[in-house]
Amino acid sequence: MSFDSMTRSGLVFVALVAGEAVSGAPPSPAPAAEPAVAAGTAAKVETAVPSGTAMSVPAAAVSPSEVASAEAAAAAAGEEEKESALVPFYSFHFTEGMSIPSIGGLFFGNNVGTTIGGKYGLGPEHALFGAYELSYQGPGMRAQEGHEFQERAIDHSVSGGHSWKISPSLLLSSRVQYLHEFRRTGANEQFGNGLYDFWSLGLAERVDLGLVPGIPLGGGLSYAYVRFPNYTDLLAEFQSASLTSELSGGAQDFHRFRAEGDAGFSQGQGRAWFQVSMLDYINAKVVSGIGTAGTTKQQDFLAGIGGSWKQVLSKSSGVITAEPALRVDYKTSNQNFVRYRIFGDPSSASFIQGNYDYVAPSLEVPVRWSFETGQALVFSPAYSMMAYTKRPPRDPVNNYITGKRQMNQTVALTLGYVARLYAYTNWTFGYTLQIQQSNNKFERFLPYNYTGHVVYTALDITY
Repeated sequence: MSFDSMTRSGLVFVALVAGEAVSGAPPSPAPAAEPAVAAGTAAKVETAVPSGTAMSVPAAAVSPSEVASAEAAAAAAGEEEKESALVPFYSFHFTEGMSIPSIGGLFFGNNVGTTIGGKYGLGPEHALFGAYELSYQGPGMRAQEGHEFQERAIDHSVSGGHSWKISPSLLLSSRVQYLHEFRRTGANEQFGNGLYDFWSLGLAERVDLGLVPGIPLGGGLSYAYVRFPNYTDLLAEFQSASLTSELSGGAQDFHRFRAEGDAGFSQGQGRAWFQVSMLDYINAKVVSGIGTAGTTKQQDFLAGIGGSWKQVLSKSSGVITAEPALRVDYKTSNQNFVRYRIFGDPSSASFIQGNYDYVAPSLEVPVRWSFETGQALVFSPAYSMMAYTKRPPRDPVNNYITGKRQMNQTVALTLGYVARLYAYTNWTFGYTLQIQQSNNKFERFLPYNYTGHVVYTALDITY
């Protein structure tokens, strides 16, 4: 599931549960299990490239308006709840973008999604909530097929849960979510038969505390089972053709266990959070130095910490606010990587232990200038880095550079204009300049060093 889809799903539940939430409690992440990158696929682990994929259209300038819309919906839900036990929720999002990268040709990308849901109050203490989301990510204003295929994905997500306001300062939320993603990564794939198709079923429990005024605390535990019905080890099938039927499907299935916590401070101006996840693979085995899978199962450990601060800079002509956010992600895996310079030739193999371990810090400083008319200007500079702790970079002819570690860096500058069309409708126009640099110079299949220009427009309707 894409980051954008997960973020929007989280905002939906903020709005749905807002009438019962502890005052000032920060939004909780969606409990659905997004699939971890298949560790045996180098292309999926490394930095995204400007090749017309479904993730090409950025959402940096859209995010502030989405948050504002969710907050407005939450406030409206709180007012309506006084008159009705049923509070409906509806959201529609459409983005069309054009990308002009320095490597490759011009292409269009499209993100469209809709969510419908609601909350039903069972009294002052209990409420039920649920939502259904359908989204599409892929090529926009261009032919569906052509000389350059663009990746595309369709997501279906169904969520439901119960909230229990035990006391004015204690809220317990339970949630179950099912997600099914259909993804096409090649022109010869059909929806429903894609290599990276997956479905996920997740459960989550969360507690929000408001014991200290102005310092809300929250935390939760979640579990998800993630199933890749079509994913297979292509190299193993090539080496052992007679075992194809046994190897096909389920090669990347895993159980995900997650713990998270967050805290707000200074009357909602600041927020800090942490998240720890463990992925226990069911079928994937650790690759040995000779290029074969052993008996040890793959396990990944992921951790992240972050914080943000909202500061009002001026109120003279409109309200200017800045909300810098810093996060650091860390991953380690017992999975290794074997690269063949000549496919299937053991003498050309290179063994990299800990190939997928990395540290990834990122910083974003969005500045928003809001006017009484509902219009707003958004400027959002962002920097991110992925520093692999054991993977060496490669030179232009695909030789590993020993003694160094691969590092990818991205700088993105986004400028957006948000127009309030109606009470629940925003229209956004944006431009993003993205600069990608890496010390990995082998770019026959995946470019690591490029500059991209993206122009896009987005429509958001939230009620």
